[in-house]
Amino acid sequence: MLLDIRHIAGIILLFARGLMEIKKKQNRMAQRRVRILFGSRI
Repeated sequence: MLLDIRHIAGIILLFARGLMEIKKKQNRMAQRRVRILFGSRI
């Protein structure tokens, strides 16, 4: 259980860091990629 929680938390942290880096470095390209990935949600 602890290992699973740690892995999930690690994935969430990596995803959050990735989003922050994308927002800082590549706004336009990131927005296009996010729109393609998530579709009409955003």
